[in-house]
Amino acid sequence: MKLSDAQQRLLTARSLRSLQASRLNSLLLVPLNTPVQLQDIEERPDVASPSSHGRPHGSLPSRRGRKLRIADETLKALGFEETAKRTEYFPKLFVRGAYDFSENRYQVHEGNWTVTLGLNLSIFNGGETAAALKKISHQKEKLLEQREKLRDEIRLEVNSTSFSP
Repeated sequence: MKLSDAQQRLLTARSLRSLQASRLNSLLLVPLNTPVQLQDIEERPDVASPSSHGRPHGSLPSRRGRKLRIADETLKALGFEETAKRTEYFPKLFVRGAYDFSENRYQVHEGNWTVTLGLNLSIFNGGETAAALKKISHQKEKLLEQREKLRDEIRLEVNSTSFSP
């Protein structure tokens, strides 16, 4: 009985550890099933210091770090959007097929097959594609400026906390 009780507690402890590791990975914005490895820290920072704001020296501020990752992902998405918009300059090739059946005893062939092969080339669309590409380019420039501003703020904050007494 004691053995089964101990096995049950071990199973519960492993389950709880797995759940806590998933929560930690969720907070760190990494995949939930990434293994968590513990490390001993030789030197503990002074947490009570008002200059460190409760963070170890040199650590990235989490809110700004998340904003920086969001900006990077948004830049990647805008790149994909720009690539998709550029494809509107290319011709579009299409194939369409159909089968029509009408029951009529006076017709020789009651079934009718139709195949259409076409090429659609938009020569002039009012500059819509060019305007959309300029808009995306402007959004990317604006986001790059915001990203650089965030990086400068992070560098300033890290430098000010690492050099304070």
